[in-house]
This record gives sequence, structure tokens and C-alpha cells, in this order.
Amino acid sequence: MIRPELLLRYKWVIAWAAFSLLITGMAIVGGFRHFSAVPNWDMWGGTVQFYFNVMDGDSSVWWAQHNEHRPVLARLLFWIDFYFFDGLGIFLIVANYLLAALAALVFWLFLRDLQQEQAATEREIATGLLITAWLFLWCQSENFTWGFQSQFFMAQLLPLAALLWLARSIDKTPLSFALACLLGVLSAGAMANGVLALPLMLCCALLLRQSAQRCAILLGLSALVLGAYFYDYHAQEGHGHLSVALQEMPADLWTYILRYLGSCFYYLYEQGNDGKLAAERSGLFLIIGSVLLGLYQLFSQKKSPAMLALLFFILYIGGTAVGTAGGRVIFGLDQAFSSRYTTPSLMAFAALLVAADPLLCRLKGKVWTAILLLLSITLCTHMFKLQVSALEVVDDQLAKRDMAGLAIALHIQDSVMIGNIYPDSAYVQDLVKKAVAGRYTIFARTPYLDLVDQFDKPWTIQNGIKCMGALDRIEAIDGDTNHIRVFGWLFNEEQDRTPRLIRFIDPSGKVAGFARTGIPRPDVAKVIDRRASYSGFGGYLRTRVADTEIIAVGDQPDCQLPLKVPTQLYHVSSQDPASTSDYSGMILAGTIMENSGWTGSDYYHSTFEKLQVLGTFIQSDVDKGSLSLRAHRGDRFYYRSGPTGGHQLMDINAGKIITPLPVSTSWTLIELSDQHLPDEFILKLIDDGSALGEWSAIALVKE
Repeated sequence: MIRPELLLRYKWVIAWAAFSLLITGMAIVGGFRHFSAVPNWDMWGGTVQFYFNVMDGDSSVWWAQHNEHRPVLARLLFWIDFYFFDGLGIFLIVANYLLAALAALVFWLFLRDLQQEQAATEREIATGLLITAWLFLWCQSENFTWGFQSQFFMAQLLPLAALLWLARSIDKTPLSFALACLLGVLSAGAMANGVLALPLMLCCALLLRQSAQRCAILLGLSALVLGAYFYDYHAQEGHGHLSVALQEMPADLWTYILRYLGSCFYYLYEQGNDGKLAAERSGLFLIIGSVLLGLYQLFSQKKSPAMLALLFFILYIGGTAVGTAGGRVIFGLDQAFSSRYTTPSLMAFAALLVAADPLLCRLKGKVWTAILLLLSITLCTHMFKLQVSALEVVDDQLAKRDMAGLAIALHIQDSVMIGNIYPDSAYVQDLVKKAVAGRYTIFARTPYLDLVDQFDKPWTIQNGIKCMGALDRIEAIDGDTNHIRVFGWLFNEEQDRTPRLIRFIDPSGKVAGFARTGIPRPDVAKVIDRRASYSGFGGYLRTRVADTEIIAVGDQPDCQLPLKVPTQLYHVSSQDPASTSDYSGMILAGTIMENSGWTGSDYYHSTFEKLQVLGTFIQSDVDKGSLSLRAHRGDRFYYRSGPTGGHQLMDINAGKIITPLPVSTSWTLIELSDQHLPDEFILKLIDDGSALGEWSAIALVKE
């Protein structure tokens, strides 16, 4: 039984332990809630294609460039994920969390080395617990939840550990120095900035007055690693260069560096302008604080190896910031706030706090105690508010990945949806066919496996439980006349659950399509049941069932719901207005009868010589409006919208037929060719969306 006096004695340690456990626990829950087994962006080439190349006997891919990096160590994890875990990605997510935990452990070891006492003090334990919570902050969610990002943790962890054992090698066996050298070499196999580790270790060894032999070893290893890394190295096209940025945009370069270094505070202060200012100020604070600590060590009679090692680690992060700014500042200053960049930012501030901890211990008195307590409470409050976001899936990014996965599994070339996870849908389709043949990735598992083989096959409906739901809209797919995109919601009220997979059964009893749930529907949750928050679905139907009644059959849990499929009034095809001179059949700007609110443009303010652009983006996405014009069956017009859809509508003859307009982030040619359309009609385009990404624009031929 725990004695009450012990609880009182260690009350602050217990409080910090509870806070650290809470923050870390929310990060782990966030990993579960934001996980998707569908590979995303760089994972297609970097993990799936990489593994197939290795299996085909191409050993050169281990050292091949990926952008400016040679991520050998991350590739080892990718290989393990495929070889032992079938490429499902769960192992990679677990590895990300374990690497963050190892970083926390290394900082604990630094704290141990900086303390003079043999036993850990309450203050040391409290600082270690704060650092642990700090390193699990959700601002770096992209690195936690994306299986491809293990190198972002290793690129900071390995140099940090290398510097720790370099500092320890002064008083310990030569094995500590050997371990430091090994970690320094491995750093180059994490990311490009890892090549800085050994040169900085050499500088640190010189300041610590290590032996000439050890300094020579570090010098030789630095030369060998740099030579091997940059042998046959190719600069990346489309990226900037540090020398150019220094000459042409020095102010922007400096601002980018500050924002990169302080990027974690951008999220702690809820982003926006306040967050930008907080990031710049905290970045400057990191630099000034590190310089002051460096001067303190430089003029100190007895130098602390651990403190010097931490300062060199901060210098390593600073070098990373400069290198990143040189190549990325051309993409805009806000690019420094990318979620993946917050990991080095968090690590740098953790290093500063640990390095300064011995000096902070000397601050005595009620005033300093009150100041430090106030700062701690303020920081923890912001940390908690940020971490709560790990529990909330506030957007539909996961649902888009699931729907892209569904398109891939069904062999549907939906470039819009597949474009959410990779820009080349044909490349992805080919990789998935090979993956399924080898029983790799989620596509060789439920719910995606063999779905395409069920198309147009009989399906017996066995359950009489009725779902609640609706089919909200259908969308044409560019270049595919055999399928349409469908959106709606489905909920099993009897079991208070949302089915995972939906099959659409046509009037003849055959499978005519599929859908995945998981799209956020707060409107349904508010009216029906809070458990219906993710009852929204997105999927695909055969075009042959348009204007018929089908049955949506839910799976896990089972339920069914009759749905009426509306008529598909138009076809779409991608076409850049700037690259065509054929305007036959295009609607003329002179046919506009009424314009209420379509007096702006698209978000990008497009202009064309022979086309007039009209849009609802006047000042922001909040702008709404309607536009009426005369049209004929077979007419065409260019259309573009923001990435959010559902409130952009097409009205035929004053409400006789109403259908949603497609989501089209690039210019699309809409052809009003459906046989249900009258020969001549009044076409009314309505934009009733006020959320982020809800704007519409058309381009009509000028008179």
C-alpha cells in the first residue's frame, strides 16, 4: 500500500508523470485514429516499388537517391514491413513511435550525464517527463501517421545519440567512441542532413580536446562518408539553391529559417498569424539561447561534454534549417510549417532545455520559482490543447485515401480520387496488380481483395434489417463512361453502427457498385445519432443503373436500403482551355440571363484570350451566387471548383432537374449530352457553399 506521505513528497513528479502519460497516450490514440493502410504518395515508389525492385535482384536501389536523400535505414524498415508483415504499414507506424521514444530516452541519458548527483533528483525526473511529452506532440502528426517518415525521426535521433556517446567517450571505454563513430556514419543513411553529423562531431571532439588519433578518425570518416554520399549525386530539379536564395531573397531565407526552427510553436499557438509570429520569435529565441550557452561553455574553465554535445546538436538542426530553406524557400514561407518539419524543431528545443537545465537548477528563490512555474503551466496548457487534436479526425483525408483505394481495387481510372494519394493512377494500378499477385499490401486483404471480380455477379440479400441513409449526389468520372462516382450516407440504427463496406445491387440482383464509409457527416450525427459521425460513404456505380432503383447492402453490420439513382446529365473530360482552339459547341457569354454573385473568378484568377472566366471567388471561399443562361443539349462549357464539393449545383428549367456539379480542381470540359435533357433549357449554376475550398468558376466563349 502506498503511504500518503510518499504521495505528498513526490507530488510534483507524480503530476508530471500523469501529464506525460496523458500527452503520450493521446499521441498513440491519434496514431490509431488516423491510420490508413492505403499507401500514400512517396510510399508507392519508395516502399512498394522499392521492395519489388529488391525482389527482382536490383541491389542498387538501396543506395539510390530519393529526392536529395539516400534513406538506406528507412528502406531497411520498408523491407522488413513487406518481408515479415506483408506491407500493411502497421509495423512502420509502430517504428515511428518507437523512434520517438528512443529520442526521449537519449535525452534522459543526457540529463543523467549533466547531473552531479549519483541518484536522479525530482527535478531531473520532472524535466525528463516534460521532454518525453514534448517529443510526442501531435504537431508532427505527419511523421507519426505516415509510414514513410521514419527517416525524419532517425535523422535527428542518430546524430543526437552519436554526440552523446562522443561526449561519454572522454571518461568511458573506447567502445563509446566506436559507437559514436558508428552512429555518425549511420546518420548519413537517414536523410541528407545526416552528412553533417561527422563533421560536427569532429568540431566537438576538437573543443573537448580529444586525442589526435580520435580526431583523425573522425576526419577520415567525414571525408569517406561525404565522398560516398555525393558520388554520382544528382541535384533535384524544381528545387531552389542556397546560393541563389542568399543573393536574391536573403530576407525570405532568414524568415524561413526562423519559421522552420520555431515551427512547433506555430501549432502550439493554433496556427494563423499568431502562430507565425510565435514561430519566428521562438526560432530567434532558440538561436540566441544557444549562442549564450555556447559562450558560457567557451569561457568556462570546466567544459561540460554533455552540454557541448547538445549545443552541437542544435547547430546540426540549424544547419538542417539552412539547407532546407535554401531548397524550399521558393515554395513560399509557409512551407516551413509543414508538419514533418516540426520533429527537428521539437528536438532542438528539447536539447536547449536539457542543456540549460544545470543553469536553471541554480535559480533559487520564490520569484524564480513562480516564474518557472508560470512558464511551465502556460506551456503545458498549449501542449494539452494541441494534443487534443490527435483525438479528432476533423477532415475527410482518410476517407479520400479509402476511396482512392477502392478505385484502385476496382480498376477504375479515377484520376481525381487516386490523385489524392499519387498523381499517376496508371502507375499505381500496375503496382497494385503486382502487389495483389504477391499477396502484399491492403489490396490483398479485406475489404479490397477480389472486389472487382464481384462486379455484375449475382448477390443474395439475406438480411432484412433496414438502414437509414441517402444517396446525396453522383459525379461523372473523367475519361470513364462506364462508372460514376457516388456519395451519400448509411447507418444501421438498430445496432448503432456504420457498415464498413457497401454493395449496390441493381434491379436484376447483380452487383453494380461498391462504396466505403468513413466520410465525416456531422450533419447526420446531429440529427440521427452521434455514432453516425462517419456514416458518409463514397464509391462507384456502373453507369447502366442511372435513373433506376438499386439496393444498398451494408456489410459489418448488415443492413439494406433502397436508393433511387438520379440521371447523369453530363460527361466530363480534362482539358486545359489554354491548349485548345476548338470552341465548337461552347456556350457563349452572351447567353447569360442573370448573374448574382458569379462576378469573380476562380481561386487562381485564370485568364484566357478568347474565354471569359466567371466565378464565385470574389474575396474568399465564403462567397456564394447563382448564374442563369440559355443552353441546348450537346452544349459544352469549362468548369472549375475548389476541392470541397456538395453545395455546387446544376438546375435545369427552374428545379425540374437538379444535380450536383463535380469536384474539379483543374479546368474540366462539361458536356450537357444526356438524353433526358430537353433540346433547349435554362441552365442555372448555383454555388451555395461557404466552407473552405467551396468556390466555382466557368469559362464561356467571348462574343
